[in-house]
Amino acid sequence: MCIRDRYKYDGARLSIHKHNEVVNIFTREATEVSASLPEIVADIRKIPHSFIVDCEIIPFEHSPKAFQGLIKRLRRKYRVDEFKRKIPVKLYVFDLLYLDGVALIDTPLLDRRTLLKTVIPPTERIEIATCMLTKSSAEARIMFQEALDLGFEGLMIKNPESRYTPGKRGNEWLKLKPEAETLDLVVVAVEYGHGKRAHQLSDYTFATQDREGNLAPIAKAFGGLKDAEIEEMTEYFKGIVREQRGRTFTVEPKVVVELKFDEIQKSSLYEIGYALRFPRIKRIRWDLSVDEVDTIETVERLFKRQKRHV
Repeated sequence: MCIRDRYKYDGARLSIHKHNEVVNIFTREATEVSASLPEIVADIRKIPHSFIVDCEIIPFEHSPKAFQGLIKRLRRKYRVDEFKRKIPVKLYVFDLLYLDGVALIDTPLLDRRTLLKTVIPPTERIEIATCMLTKSSAEARIMFQEALDLGFEGLMIKNPESRYTPGKRGNEWLKLKPEAETLDLVVVAVEYGHGKRAHQLSDYTFATQDREGNLAPIAKAFGGLKDAEIEEMTEYFKGIVREQRGRTFTVEPKVVVELKFDEIQKSSLYEIGYALRFPRIKRIRWDLSVDEVDTIETVERLFKRQKRHV
């Protein structure tokens, strides 16, 4: 089967609806954000068609920037012009769902893409997403590396005959991303979870070592462990509690965990000045002691290595 690739952009998925001169831009959650993206609305309004497109918007100035910046732009109601200058954005359009009165969701993807190129003219802020039709895994690997070199997340791999299924990606659309980075961090606090885990200590706060050798929180995560592991760790943590405040317990720093994450971001959330994006537990490192956890120097080195940083 042929596969079709496009770059995987680290941004926010948007749906743009244009009817005559009216342009509405919606997030995945159907929240309208047109007012916070006036430059995109202006460019779209110039296109002489009515349509619905699927797209991704990213913070972009010469190259892709951290997703964190985009949060400051979307849904903004005040100081819109100021933040438009501070945080430029770029829109990558990758699918056409409706055109001049005709629904296209049952049209094969390759045909939708052909139509899309006739509808959306590239501008400084709007592009058709890069793609390639190939059966060659070698060509796909080259494109994958090109995407990473440009600062994107990876590739989307799609069946060229696939129909559009709202709200679902399924096996017809697959993400291809590099393996996540990891850090060895120590658990310094735990708290009760929610739902079926309301009586289990399943939410953990992780710390790195600062320059003085003190433990400094940098992330909080609850995903990655199986139910049986969480039950076992709940009993273990209860035995090393130092202090309780409501549902949260500070614990002796004895449990080292290998933590996966998508990106390191500058952040005021923690005093250390950094936070991990989408952290999740890979495994518990019973073989490591608190003296062996990764330091702030390691965090900073990984941060500087990232293609996209604030």
